Amino acid sequence: MSMNLQKDHSTTDYDNEFGIEVDKHLRAILYLDDTSRLKIKTNVSEIGLYGISFINNFSELTKELISETKTLIILEGYFNKANSVSDLILYKELFDLNIFCLGNVSQYAGRLNDIATLYSCDITFLDFDLIQSAVYGDTTLAKSPEDLQADMTQTANRDLAKRILKDTVNYNAKLRSLANEFLSKDDALTLTTEERDDYKEKYNLASAKVLKLAKENDKLVEGYADIVQKVIKLNNSLKVYESVLSADVYEKVDLTKYTNRPLIIYFKEFEDLLYLDTFIETLYYVFTNQYHKSVKVVRIYDSAKTRKLSTLPDYYYRLYNKFITAEVVTHNFICKTADYRKLFDVLLTNNANLDILLVFDHKDLNDLIFTGSYLQFNLCRTLKNLEAYNIKRENTIVNFAGDEEKAISWDYYPELHTEEMQDRERRFLFLSSRPVITRIYSLSKFFAESI
Repeated sequence: MSMNLQKDHSTTDYDNEFGIEVDKHLRAILYLDDTSRLKIKTNVSEIGLYGISFINNFSELTKELISETKTLIILEGYFNKANSVSDLILYKELFDLNIFCLGNVSQYAGRLNDIATLYSCDITFLDFDLIQSAVYGDTTLAKSPEDLQADMTQTANRDLAKRILKDTVNYNAKLRSLANEFLSKDDALTLTTEERDDYKEKYNLASAKVLKLAKENDKLVEGYADIVQKVIKLNNSLKVYESVLSADVYEKVDLTKYTNRPLIIYFKEFEDLLYLDTFIETLYYVFTNQYHKSVKVVRIYDSAKTRKLSTLPDYYYRLYNKFITAEVVTHNFICKTADYRKLFDVLLTNNANLDILLVFDHKDLNDLIFTGSYLQFNLCRTLKNLEAYNIKRENTIVNFAGDEEKAISWDYYPELHTEEMQDRERRFLFLSSRPVITRIYSLSKFFAESI
């Protein structure tokens, strides 16, 4: 996600531009299943700043995502679902993935042999360092020097015990009894080891049979993989046309039903506002960086405005009609077409204790989304058209209103093109101090204190 101040469509990471060091060498895809997410106590969205992409199911493995990286991170909770291992094998074959399984996964060592690298760890505090350790860690199965030293010590101990039993002059009865007990237990250990080796041989025979069946299954997998690819392609095509195939919804959301809702700052678009993406980013980072609030941005469209989706910055996450709560929780910049009711039900129930929700309504219909108490602004490019839309000057943001209307005007700022403004922090400080931004913050603070 970019800070892209005054440039609406940059793909450069915002935090990196402001000085946070990000590892550009590691790129990976994290399969974030619901079970593991409940165990994780850290803010997983921060991992995305380090080149980690998120998916919630395998249908989200697009060609674009695979072209960036084939490293896939799987967490322990994934294996709770049916057909987890077979799905892993299938998608490894489909996309030639390099798979790493993190967490309490040692019990899957036999089943995942040659399929994935297992990394036993506690995912409760999952972060980028833990993922990086798993990807770059040493996974060799060779014995360590400590294990070899233990074998030598065991042989020496057995020889000593035999000498004690034979030497009745220098060793008393108690020592000979201990030596005899040691040899007895060592014999039992040897027998157990032999039984283990026998079972290992049986396992190898069974593995050979499995290999034979696997080869026979390859032909079935190849055919099934072709079907899956066609289904994925079809599903992606349906997603492209979902907004056209879905009926538009203009039902109002009743805010009074949600007692723990965040502060809503609502922007209704009447005309396209120039530099809108920069305006939204500046407002977002004013609340998050300067005032330490948790914020999400939601942009709503109907079928008449879907063409605008292609021009959104790529840090926006598009929700389709079928989505899970984790998608809403994980992403801070969201766009949605057609039916928005389930999305706002999740956001307004507010189990994540969100502070501020910035809603930008791009629907063609001039009616509003909410009923209840919220702070509203309008977006209209030209000041002279306010009367035509029957909207008030006091809460409408326009372009190029002139010096006398700085408090409602978002403009082109030539100062940003000076040499000293090439510094990202200076650019942000300049834009965040524009009168229209400070006015929105002051009104939001007053509104929050009055309700």
